[in-house]
Amino acid sequence: MLSPEASDATALLRETIETARRSLRRGLLVEVASMGVATVALALLAGTAAAALGLGGRTLALAVSLLVLVGWCAATTYAVVLWRSRLKSDGAVARWIDAMNPRAESVSTLSAVELLRDRGRFGESRALAEAAVRHVADLAPRARALTTAALARRIRIAGGSTAGLLALAAVVAVVAPGA
Repeated sequence: MLSPEASDATALLRETIETARRSLRRGLLVEVASMGVATVALALLAGTAAAALGLGGRTLALAVSLLVLVGWCAATTYAVVLWRSRLKSDGAVARWIDAMNPRAESVSTLSAVELLRDRGRFGESRALAEAAVRHVADLAPRARALTTAALARRIRIAGGSTAGLLALAAVVAVVAPGA
């Protein structure tokens, strides 16, 4: 049984992992939505280019439809792969937190999660597991700040690139000859 102090640290570690998982999920949704909007913008560019080249009717409709379908499939595949690799297990989320931490710590979040998961199974001392969990729990506010900063950076990058592509599509659609 864990000491009361270690139980609090364990709860804080689990809360940190869940907070990071929610941030990663939001970031993934933003990235997938950005990919969807980019696909529509590329379809507009393709349609404008096809109209400028004199292609029309069925050819244009088929090309735009195929482009949207391929973009949708790519976004869905990307979301599934990222969900499975980054969000499914506590270990994957802990690995992401460790990667976001620019400063090397004596105990990684992944180590604490693994010690917590495997407590008593492989003969490691309970004191070691409690110490690792407490150490990482002490870093929880920093981990939350890193997660929030990483999410904000992802949103800025995805939003900026999508806005740029939409602006390009709008300019080409307005200026393109024969469109």
